[in-house]
Amino acid sequence: MKNILVILTFVAVFLASSCSTDNLEIPQKGVIPQSDFYKTEGDALSAITTCYSELARLMSRGLAGGQAFNYSPYVILYNEISDDIYAAGEFRADNWFGTELNEFRYTTQQQTITNMYRSLYGVIYSCNLLINSFDQNDPNVNIQRYVAEARVWRAWCYMMLAIGWGTPPLVTDVLGATSFPGNSEPGEVMDFVIKEYGEAAAFIPSKPSKTDKDATIRLCKEAVYAFQGKAQVYAGKYADAAKTLKEKVIDTNLYDLVPGAEMTNLFHKDGDYSVEKVFEFNVEDNSALGNNAYAPMTWQQANYWSWRADHFRGGLVTSEINMGASGGGWGGCFPTGEFARSLIANDGMDSYRRKAWIKTYHEVLYDLTYASDATTTPTIAEKRKDDKRGIQSYLYGCEGYFMWKRIYLYNDRCLRSQSYFEMNHVLMRYAEVLLLFAEAAQRSNQYTSEALAALNAIQNRAGSKHVSSSLTLDEIKNEKRFEMWLEGVRGIDLIRWGDAPTVLAHNGDKVPTFYDDFTGNDHGVWDDPTQPMPSQWRITWENYGGGGFKAGQHELFPYPFFTITRNPNIVQNPGW
Repeated sequence: MKNILVILTFVAVFLASSCSTDNLEIPQKGVIPQSDFYKTEGDALSAITTCYSELARLMSRGLAGGQAFNYSPYVILYNEISDDIYAAGEFRADNWFGTELNEFRYTTQQQTITNMYRSLYGVIYSCNLLINSFDQNDPNVNIQRYVAEARVWRAWCYMMLAIGWGTPPLVTDVLGATSFPGNSEPGEVMDFVIKEYGEAAAFIPSKPSKTDKDATIRLCKEAVYAFQGKAQVYAGKYADAAKTLKEKVIDTNLYDLVPGAEMTNLFHKDGDYSVEKVFEFNVEDNSALGNNAYAPMTWQQANYWSWRADHFRGGLVTSEINMGASGGGWGGCFPTGEFARSLIANDGMDSYRRKAWIKTYHEVLYDLTYASDATTTPTIAEKRKDDKRGIQSYLYGCEGYFMWKRIYLYNDRCLRSQSYFEMNHVLMRYAEVLLLFAEAAQRSNQYTSEALAALNAIQNRAGSKHVSSSLTLDEIKNEKRFEMWLEGVRGIDLIRWGDAPTVLAHNGDKVPTFYDDFTGNDHGVWDDPTQPMPSQWRITWENYGGGGFKAGQHELFPYPFFTITRNPNIVQNPGW
């Protein structure tokens, strides 16, 4: 032992005497110092490309600038905190990260909340690098635009942080490893966001025309103002929001609602770049990038949205639906029966929106193509006896209604590798602009006739049998619930409206499991959802209790455990 200590001491002394400061300051080969990189227009272009790329990654598969996850934290987090879906899967624990959110059973270590928080600050870091390295008033108009775009995406990230966490640290510089910023003041971040949107918009070109595709995948002035209007609504600045959305977005006539018959395409490849898209992240296969081309085209998220093929009888033809990229599907989301029945009662079974958003089990059984349909055209009577149709075991979190709006279809595949998907990631569409405008106008009592017309335009496009005759907040809430389903706004709307303690109080009290017993060689029919289900179909309920939204706690997400333990200046949100 003494000999070992002597040797170690000698080595330590030798290293200390031989490693002078001059010898250590050797530039690392193949690495450009930050101070030397952010100088040219090309450098600025590369930097803003990184910002867009990391945001696209956030929309598709998680942590910006680092580890990727098997789902989008943005999509999962803001959709699961809702009364209109069940966090499903093969069984209860199969989708625990979704179940925790949907039933409000999460803690400070909840993985989706942590991933979202880290991802947003990862994008902010990349934006700050660009913003701090170049002058917004640089004589080069391209550099001006790159800086402005970075300011917009930084503001968007802060908007989501303010909505989710209330008083997140406001960081506008590139921080060192020993910097520990504390909470912002109440309202400070959203005020910053609104100001940044307004100032940055001046340096970003307008959308050239209604049909211009590039302006749906790269920021244009009108998209920035749409984001600003949303921030103003969420900040309670309704008069400002109504003015912004009407004068700077709607009155430009650069956007429109697609026809009702095209609603099914809004979240699929066939609907990319449509006139309704205010902004979407472009997903396009590039063979020159090798496997990196697939980074924003995650197959695992496709599995999350797709039904569980292994619980079907094996005959559902994939030329219509891709039942998960690997042929499986995780069945992570089903509409609640209450939402499905409310949508049907509001719109009618034959509305464009109902057909584009959800299907009944009757439609899954008899309207989709199964293997046994390949050589014949069977009648309903023959299909009722087909033992290759429908589910063979059970579907957890299902009441006999199926999500269709965001399921991955066969045509969405990437042709070079059919395990990946090419549809764009939609961040905002014109329908949301009209609904935000309607709310802002109603609350500020201005532009009310135009706002009612905007609300009616959405209802008429949907083919809904309910068309509002007056502009009330309840009418707007009702319409937004149906139109914006599964677009990440329901839960945060309920919270800001003050409705969450009532509407979300019983989330997770009981969860259904759906069966098709196929008794007597008959699946049964259910072509009228206002009537009872066939006796062959069975729903069991698991009663849990103890979940649900808690006033004074769930208005804001907790700051993640890793943040609280590393940053002594962060004050945790109430209730956590």
